[in-house]
Amino acid sequence: MLAKLKSLTPAPGLSEGWDLLAQNGDVLVITNGAKETTQGYIDQAGLTKYVKRVQSCDEVGLAKPFGKVYEMAHAACDEVSGQGGERWFVASHMWDLHAARKAG
Repeated sequence: MLAKLKSLTPAPGLSEGWDLLAQNGDVLVITNGAKETTQGYIDQAGLTKYVKRVQSCDEVGLAKPFGKVYEMAHAACDEVSGQGGERWFVASHMWDLHAARKAG
């Protein structure tokens, strides 16, 4: 099954959606997966030009939904885009959105 992930093609409209995100600010990816694996999926989908940084939960030794992961995300945003400002968190799981909101 994992091998099949590498052969999947992007959904129609994926690039346009990411383009819209990138037009409105910097795009960072925060993943529970390995950084290299996630970067490979991004590259394969043709989204590399939109992503400023990929951060893995491995860097803090905990996985989402632990708050330290979202703290890492905030720190990455500060480094890439500067302190403060509006931030959006996009996820495919409601538990991830809930944990991100709880973490601020």
